[in-house]
Amino acid sequence: MQTLNDYQDAALTLVAAPAGYGKSTAVRDWLTSRGTAFAWVTLDAGDNDLVRLWTYVATAVDRVREGLGRGPLKRLRVPGAPIEIQVDELMNGLAAFGNELVLVLDDLQCVTDTDCLASIDYALERLPATARLIAISRTDPALGLARLRARGQLAELRAEELAFTAAEARELFVDLTRLELEDAQIEVLRNRTEGWPAALFLAAFWLRSVNDPGRAVIEFSGEHRFVVEYLSREALTSLDDDTRWFLLRAAVLGRFTADLCDGVLGRSDSASVLDELERSHLFVIRLEHGGWWRVHSLFAEFAGFELASSEPGAAVGLRRRAALWCQSRGMVVETLEHAAAAGEDELVAEILTEHHLSLLRTGRARTLLRWMRTMSGQQLIAYPELAVVAATAAATVGHATIEQRRFLALASRAEAERPESATPYVQAVAGMVRAVTVDTDVRQAIVDGRRATEIAQASADEVLVAALAGYARALYFGDEL
Repeated sequence: MQTLNDYQDAALTLVAAPAGYGKSTAVRDWLTSRGTAFAWVTLDAGDNDLVRLWTYVATAVDRVREGLGRGPLKRLRVPGAPIEIQVDELMNGLAAFGNELVLVLDDLQCVTDTDCLASIDYALERLPATARLIAISRTDPALGLARLRARGQLAELRAEELAFTAAEARELFVDLTRLELEDAQIEVLRNRTEGWPAALFLAAFWLRSVNDPGRAVIEFSGEHRFVVEYLSREALTSLDDDTRWFLLRAAVLGRFTADLCDGVLGRSDSASVLDELERSHLFVIRLEHGGWWRVHSLFAEFAGFELASSEPGAAVGLRRRAALWCQSRGMVVETLEHAAAAGEDELVAEILTEHHLSLLRTGRARTLLRWMRTMSGQQLIAYPELAVVAATAAATVGHATIEQRRFLALASRAEAERPESATPYVQAVAGMVRAVTVDTDVRQAIVDGRRATEIAQASADEVLVAALAGYARALYFGDEL
């Protein structure tokens, strides 16, 4: 807390520590104690997309005061608009707020895309004096930390500051949990867990269920990376069968809503179960948008192991049902995530085939390309439409010539092996990509662009505008103005 108070002028406060160190809890408690306005965004791997990332940020800012994020939210709906314009407008909104406002990016380790990270660096350079960014991450993000540190604009809160002190451990075990432990016994636990808050909370939960907590402390041993599995097993035995059954299965779903749990688990009471688990501070965490939840990542890892041991194939079945549930509700990204986790390659390919145009037209080329990269060469040969779309996405994001050539080569293989798969759409898109990138010589690009345009005019109208643009670009570079 003192670190957060002492560096109020820092543009960026980095709260970095491994899982289970109470990073988010510490920041929330600090914000609550100060009564400061804040916009909180919890990130995941799907946020490696400029549009999605800044849509979430602008939405969170708009919740602080309606209208602060309205401008950038409108601009984010316009495909192809430079992200710097939206970021500048959002920074203007923060300045217009007038009062202190803290923007929190939680689980920033999930964001690895270089353009997304560069956009955060860009925002930090333009952050108004009344605003402050707090980044919560398990690892140091690839931001300009050295530059900010040299300027005195970086505050850092790390595992050593977040680890429980003797006083904090005593408050947990004696004041909150009402365990009759002596200071020496508490210190044994604190030393063996190195003050790791998650392990200490699990220890407190476990010790409540044993007859002689003091003796249990003495018997307890092991490095902290083994503590989670051991105590999670012990903690589960204290739950009633139904709650334990629910928690293990919800945990393997990643992010979920009560409705998703009802649909996948065949229940109608998931909302009340989740509310009770949250009140009990038992592993589940309510996210900030749309009624979504997640289970503590450490417990989620354990739950997957436990379920695989007791019911082989159960986790895959849950993910498969979740994919079908999300698909029936038009939740494209969520369907893809669950289908991929279930190994449903055919479903992933079908979803991408159906929705690739909407993803491209809404500025999601990077997200689309991320999914395409998970598909094998044989899968893309089986779905040549996806191979040429992947080439389009690679060309759209730029600096991916080798990858683009690979995707186009796979489409050509598909045409050679199965001529019937070379539909007019596939041929027009492939020609458009070759024309727009002018990958080899400009004369060939003009030929490819002309052919793509002719095919699109005859049989693939949805590609016509893009084909014309590619043809025009090739003509321009061929000096045929």
